[in-house]
Amino acid sequence: MSVRVVLDANVLIEGLARPNSSSGRLLDGILAERVSVAWCDEIMNDYAITLGYDAFGLDASRADKLLDFLKETGEKVDLSGRYGLTLPAAGDTPYYCCAADGGYPLVTGNRNHYPANGPVEILDPARVLFK
Repeated sequence: MSVRVVLDANVLIEGLARPNSSSGRLLDGILAERVSVAWCDEIMNDYAITLGYDAFGLDASRADKLLDFLKETGEKVDLSGRYGLTLPAAGDTPYYCCAADGGYPLVTGNRNHYPANGPVEILDPARVLFK
């Protein structure tokens, strides 16, 4: 049985750029289907845009294959809109709302971007490896 999480884009970037980091090991767990990723359309769009930035120097083909894998093996969550939440970095809002609507933890390298108290458990990538 796998753990299901919502994955912030910064974890994907670090995992692809630094395979030996905790984010890289978490991606290994995702690819081995020990961890699965819940997502919504807004998150997939953000992943596609973010992973395509030239500044990160990521292999576009590898990133596309990863996104296809996440869609195939993960769970699509339809956002309810019931939270009416706007976070300081607006791009973070879909991640938090997806985690809240799905009842899953949110994995991020930017814990300070999200509320400390609320319906969503915020985890760093290394913590997921021990769940």
